[in-house]
This record gives sequence, structure tokens and C-alpha cells, in this order.
Amino acid sequence: MLYSFMDEEQKDPQTPPTTEKPEINPSPIQEVNPVKKSSPWLLAIVLILVIVALAAAGFFAYQNYQLKQKGSSGKETPTNSAGTTTAPLPTPTPDLLANWLTFSKESFCYSFKYPREVTFNDEEIVRLSLWGPTQKQDTEFYDGLSLTFSDPLQVGNSSLSDFVESKVAAVQTEGIAEVTKPKEAILINGLNGFTFTIKGLGTFQNIYLQSPDKSCTVEITNATVDPTNQGFQEIVDKILSTFKFVD
Repeated sequence: MLYSFMDEEQKDPQTPPTTEKPEINPSPIQEVNPVKKSSPWLLAIVLILVIVALAAAGFFAYQNYQLKQKGSSGKETPTNSAGTTTAPLPTPTPDLLANWLTFSKESFCYSFKYPREVTFNDEEIVRLSLWGPTQKQDTEFYDGLSLTFSDPLQVGNSSLSDFVESKVAAVQTEGIAEVTKPKEAILINGLNGFTFTIKGLGTFQNIYLQSPDKSCTVEITNATVDPTNQGFQEIVDKILSTFKFVD
């Protein structure tokens, strides 16, 4: 106790207590890079994708070039050794009627061709027929090809025009059918004739043709109906295009 008291007396009462805070040296802050370095495998993948994209672009460019070359070569006109242009030769087309059958009789003054799939009957009148997909048996005719050719007609001293006028008048007088299309001129395979259309139990186009020497006259009746677009009328037109008078 005596030592402690003496020590306190030896202290300078005028010396104020130290109030300075010790200096603190802050440790340097390490700089943090927010962007991580790209790993080698990521760079390799990017490089591969770039190579693939360039290869695909080159392939499609080459394909486009080939197509343009083919298109331009197809339009070129051949030239001969002298350098002058020559017209391309026409491509021969096969005879579409080569396999058709031919109707011709000694007692008839005309002939024509018809396709094999068409039914031919000449028991009472020369008739060509071909049923459509919806046609039923023992009913009125409403789907298919129907084309008839009369025996040679006797017109006397009448002209073909007057003879057809008399046919139209007969239909109007009988009242069984209605004339839906009046008489008009028609040209079939280079032959001048007349036609008119009537409607009764069906629609019938009556065609009248006469040989150039007026020795033979024939009536052709077209009752073709094609509700399902089978191309029957086109077949009729082709058949009529083969019609001709014979000696």
C-alpha cells in the first residue's frame, strides 16, 4: 500500500492524459475483376460453331450457283459452227389416237375412231357409251358419255340448212322437248354443218354434217353428261375430230 501511494505521488499531475488514437494502417483493398477469364473449352466451342456456320453458308451459296447455271444453260439457243443461232428442233409427240379403234362399214359413208374403253354398239344405231361413276342401271342416263351416229339421211333437194330448220320446227311442233339452243353453224374436222340443242328427258346436242359432194348426210347426237368431271366431253371432241366421209 505504501508503494502504490508513493508511485501515484511521483506522477506529474500537470501532464494531461494522452488522448491520441493509435494509427491503423488499413490493408490494401484487392481489386476484384468482375469478368472472369474465358476458359479454353468455351473458346473452342465458339470456334467450332463459327466454322460450321461458314461451311453451311458456303454450301448453300454453291447450291444456288449450280441452280442458276442450270437455269441459264436451259435457255441457251444452240449455235452452229458458223456462229449463227439455230432454232431448237421440235420434240415429236406420240399419236394419242394410235391405239383407238376405227369404225368403218361398206354400207356407211363415214368413219371415225373411238377409244377402246368406250362401249360400241351398232345393232340398231351406231352408239358409243361409257358410264360415269354415279350412273345406275335401269335409270335415266345422267352420268357418262353417250354419242350416236345415224344411218345416212335422205334430204332430197333441200339444202342442209333448210333440212336442219325442218328438224327444229318438228321439235317445236311436237312439244315433247324444248329447244334450248337455236340452230347455229358448226365446223368439225374441216366439215361445215349445223347444230341445235334440245332438252327433254335429258339434254341432247344434235349435229348435222354433209359430205362435200352432198351425197351423204348424217345426224350425230351428243347426250354426254359429266357431273363428276371425268373428261367425257373431251373424249367426245376427240372422237368427232376423227370423223370423216368416205367414198
